Order: sequence, then C-alpha cells, then structure tokens
Amino acid sequence: MQKHYTFPVMAATLMMHFSAFAFEQVDDSQLSDAVGQTGIIISTSVDWVSSSVKISDLSGVPSTIKPGYEFNTGVLVLNGMGIKGCTNGAGLTCTTTTNPTFNVTVDASGGASPVVKLAVAWDSGIQKLRILLDKVSIHNQQGGNVVEILDFANGYLDLLRPGAPNPTFNFELGNEPSTHMMTLANANFGTLDFGQVLLRDKSDNLSNNRNIRFNFKLDGMNLTGTTVDIANAGLILTTPNLTAVDMTLSNITAGNTAANMGSMGVVGMNLSNLTFTIAGKS
Repeated sequence: MQKHYTFPVMAATLMMHFSAFAFEQVDDSQLSDAVGQTGIIISTSVDWVSSSVKISDLSGVPSTIKPGYEFNTGVLVLNGMGIKGCTNGAGLTCTTTTNPTFNVTVDASGGASPVVKLAVAWDSGIQKLRILLDKVSIHNQQGGNVVEILDFANGYLDLLRPGAPNPTFNFELGNEPSTHMMTLANANFGTLDFGQVLLRDKSDNLSNNRNIRFNFKLDGMNLTGTTVDIANAGLILTTPNLTAVDMTLSNITAGNTAANMGSMGVVGMNLSNLTFTIAGKS
C-alpha cells in the first residue's frame, strides 16, 4: 500500500520546497546583482577578415551625366576588409591574441530621461589596430564587368594606441545627457600612413602600370572629441580637435616609368570648425 502514497508525498514535498524558495526575501544588494543594476562589461577579441564589403547604388548614374546609365545598378566592392587587434606597436608585425581587444561597458538609467550608455574602450593590452585594406572595385548587379579602381599596396592601415587612458567610443541611446549620440575620447592617433596607393585606369593590370601611384599619409589626426549625431539632413560629424592636419602625397608616379613627379601636400589644415553631413542622394 505504501507505493500508492509515494508520488503524492514526493509532489507535496517538492511543492513545499519551491513555495518556500519563491517567497524567500532578497535584499537590495542581491537584487542589484540579479538585474544588472551595476552595469555590464562585455570583453571581446577581434580578428575579423571579410572577403568583401559591398555598397549598391540602385539608381546608377544620372542621365544628365551619362544617358542610359540611370537604371543600371552599380556595386562598389571593398575587398579584403578586416580588423585585427595587435599586441605589438609600430612596425610590420601584427601578433594577434585571444585576450580582449575591446571592453564594452553597458549602463542604463531610468527616471524622466531614460538612457542606455555604451562605452567601447580599447583594451590596454592592444598596442595597435590593423585595419585591413586591399582593393576597391566596381561591378554590375549580376557581379559581371568587374573593374578595379583603387589598390592599397600595403594591404593595411595601422592605428597606434595613443596611450593612457584607453581610447573610447561613447554611445548614448535614448536621451543624450552629453547632447551627442556618439563621442570619441582620447583618440589622438597622430599619423595615418596608408602606404602606396594606386589609382588605376580601366586597362591597368598592375604589370603595365597604367595607374597613378603615390604614398599617402595624414598627420595630426586627433579625433578626440569627435561627435556623431543624426539630424534631418543626415549623419552629422564634427571634429573639434582636427586643428593642424598635414596631408602628403609623395613619390607620385604615373604610367610605365620609374621617374616620379615628386611630392605634394597640404600643411596645417584646420578642420575644427567644419561639420560633415552624410546622407543619401535624392
């Protein structure tokens, strides 16, 4: 007869256990841990390479520029794009790591002006970010008639770590206490050296050198305080600390000749008072 009472007794015992657990009191500190009121930190390593990134223009070239091209979709292709976090500084070598490249801190605030704040900080163990760049090409909607128009001979661009504190991208979603959706902090990257860049003619196959090639470098790239917002006009970008930018094109060479045309550049450009607007073309 005992077997007839085994299940009811076990069930009652389990119900008593869960009922007691359900009504157990939780103090404020435990509640904070449970719902994440103290914020969240997400750490991630970055070693990403894409075969291509594509940008389509569905409307083609306006008929006022080239009749018959206005309905031909063009696809701009950025080949070999990627990003790597490197543990070594300036130089050709890039030693990747499984340790964090970025640390993302997430905080949420309620009240009358709710906001989610994300701070994407460059980890102190990463000495440079290697932005992979290869070729830029154009083709039609079906992927045919491919023409390569730009070539980055080095294959990458290095962003050197400015030093402490860590470079940080700050995002505010919802209400914006800082009045900006995105702000860059400690982002004085100094020199951006693209290496040799080739602007290519349609008939260029890299062996006949039907291109114009030059070494391209930007100095004074202090992006600290850069802001990004969205307005009626589109994406709005301000760069308050780009006060003395030098742009240099050196060893300029065109065609199948070893003789170069020298160098040219602009010194001390002040871009701090400019506002850049990025929007689709109507």
